[in-house]
Amino acid sequence: MGGAGTQDHLRMGRRRSTYAYFPEPDRATVPVIRGLGLLVGLLLAVSGQSQNLTYARYLLDTLCSPHFAGRGYVDNGLQKAADFIAFQLDSLGVEPLNEVRFQPFQHPVNIFRRPVSVQIDGLALTPGRDFHMHPNSPSFSGHLSVIQLDTSYIDRPGDIIITGEAVYVLHPVSPYNRDGASKRAGILRELAAWVPVIDPVDKLTWSVGTSVFKQPVIEVNRETVNWQQAETVVLSVESTFEEEFTSQNVMGVVRGTGTSDSLLVITAHYDHLGKMGNVLFPGANDNASGTAMMLDLARHYRQNPPEYTVLFLAFAGEEAGLVGSRYFVDNPLVTLEKIRFLMNLDLVGTGEDGITVVNGKTFPEAAERLAQINKEHELVPKIKVRGEAANSDHYWFSKNGVPAFFIYTLGERTAYHDMYDVPETIGFDGYEGLFSLVVKFLEREGG
Repeated sequence: MGGAGTQDHLRMGRRRSTYAYFPEPDRATVPVIRGLGLLVGLLLAVSGQSQNLTYARYLLDTLCSPHFAGRGYVDNGLQKAADFIAFQLDSLGVEPLNEVRFQPFQHPVNIFRRPVSVQIDGLALTPGRDFHMHPNSPSFSGHLSVIQLDTSYIDRPGDIIITGEAVYVLHPVSPYNRDGASKRAGILRELAAWVPVIDPVDKLTWSVGTSVFKQPVIEVNRETVNWQQAETVVLSVESTFEEEFTSQNVMGVVRGTGTSDSLLVITAHYDHLGKMGNVLFPGANDNASGTAMMLDLARHYRQNPPEYTVLFLAFAGEEAGLVGSRYFVDNPLVTLEKIRFLMNLDLVGTGEDGITVVNGKTFPEAAERLAQINKEHELVPKIKVRGEAANSDHYWFSKNGVPAFFIYTLGERTAYHDMYDVPETIGFDGYEGLFSLVVKFLEREGG
C-alpha cells in the first residue's frame, strides 16, 4: 500500500486510540478503563525490573476481556486489540517504525456475527460445548432428516448417493485404518458440496474460515451429543463471507545505542478466533500470552536500551493462515537481510515442563547457544528442539533467509482453539525464566 495511504491509516488509528479506551463502563469494558490507571502505576513501579509478571497479567486479562470480542472479526474486536497494543507502545515510549504504527492488509474471512442454533430431535444444543459450526459453513435455515453414513464402507466420495433434504452423519472410521482420516476428510468435502453434514469429533476446536462450503457442516461433540440415534435436525446459521477484510499489523521500535544498522526482532500474533455468534473464544494462551510477553519485552528494552535496535511486530491474520506475517515479508518496512535474529512468541502461558524451539534443528548453532545460556543460568527446565514448521509467524521470515525461532512453552493445558482458553487457566509458570532466556539470547546474538 502506498505511503500516503499508510500515513492516513496511521493518523486514523491514533485518533481511534484517543477514544477507544473510554467506553461506557459496563462489565465488558471495566477492565480496560481500570487498566489505564493501573498501567501508569505499573510502568512507574517496575522501571528497574527485567520482567514484570503483574504487567503481563494485566495485558493478558485485558486482551481476553469481552470488550475485545476474542480479537477477531465480530464486534470490531481485532481493531480494538490493534488500538490497545498501539496505546501500550505509545505509553511505553516505543516509537512507531519509520513513523508507521499500523500496516494494513486485506484477506478473506467467513464471519458469524449472529447466534447459531442446532436442535437434534427437539433438544437444543449448546454452542461451544456441544457443537461448532465448521468455520467455512454458509448461511442456512431449515428442518432436516438424518442419514447415518458409515464411512468405513465407502471407497471414495463418489460412491455416495445423495438423497433429498437430509443431513448426513459421518460415522468415525476405525482408528487402525491409517488412511481413514484422509478418506473421511475427502468424504466431508464431497458431501458439503451437496448436503449439510454432521461431523462427530472427540474434541471441539474452531478456526478462522477463509472460504465457504456450499452446505453447512456441524461439528458435534461425540461425548455430549446422542448423534447415533438422531432422526431430525433443525439448523439456523448466518455467516457473511468477506473477500477483503482489513486487518493490520502493529509495529514499534526501540533504537539501539550502537552504530550498526542491523536489528533484532520480537514478534507475536495478537489475533485469535473472535466469536461464533454469542460464543466467545478468549485466546488466553493463543496468543494473548505471547502478546503480553512481547509488550513486556518492549517495556524492558525501552527502559534498558540495547546496543542493537529491537523491532516489535504484533501480527494479525495468523489464525487465518499466517497472512499478516507473510504480508510484512512481502512488503517489508525494514531490510530483511539486516535482521540478525527473530524471536517469535506464541503459546507461552505455561512453562513448568520447559519450552520447544521450532527451527532449532534448522539453526543448530543458535540452538546450541540458547541451550548453553540455559545451562549457565538454569532458566527453564528443558529445551526441546524441532525442525522447520509452518505453524506460526516465524515461518515466512525463515523461508526468506532470516534466522528465526518460534518458542512455545510446555505444560499441562488442554484448552486450544475453544472457549475454555481463558486467563484463569494461565499460570505463567515459566514466564520469568523464558523472559530472561530471550533477553540473554538476543543480547548474545546482537553482541
